[in-house]
Amino acid sequence: MIEIPLALFTLEKVFSIQEGVNADLVIFITNGPDHSESEWVWSRICFLAPVINRPLFGRLALTSQFFEGVANGTLTNDTAMSIILHEIIHILGFTAKLFPYYINPRTEMALQGHYGKTTLAGIENMYLNVEPLTSMLREYFNCPMLQGAILENQDSP
Repeated sequence: MIEIPLALFTLEKVFSIQEGVNADLVIFITNGPDHSESEWVWSRICFLAPVINRPLFGRLALTSQFFEGVANGTLTNDTAMSIILHEIIHILGFTAKLFPYYINPRTEMALQGHYGKTTLAGIENMYLNVEPLTSMLREYFNCPMLQGAILENQDSP
């Protein structure tokens, strides 16, 4: 297998491939490398827009474990798609490192107090409190005290 280093894809090269590219987000889908035996797919935000700090370029990496899991049936197609979609959501900006850059669309000012940590069943988790998401979750779970959407454990911003 030939691996092409992601470093070969500079912003200038990507946009010079086709003049007039009109895209809000570019996601490079690559293979590996494997970070751990339990990591099937991982993602990274590669470049943020100046000033507004929203993702412009991201990388979605499918590891050798992912391909082996699909090939041997350990990983069903539905599960594989769910994992890939989960990682794309991170590239779209649902990651703790970008929470400080979230803005209020009405005021165009940075949101304040919209994320934090909470403890559930003795486990500390991050939560994200943005509307209309929080209201919908409170109604769905019939839990008016819900602080926000409970997120997977990850590093704090």
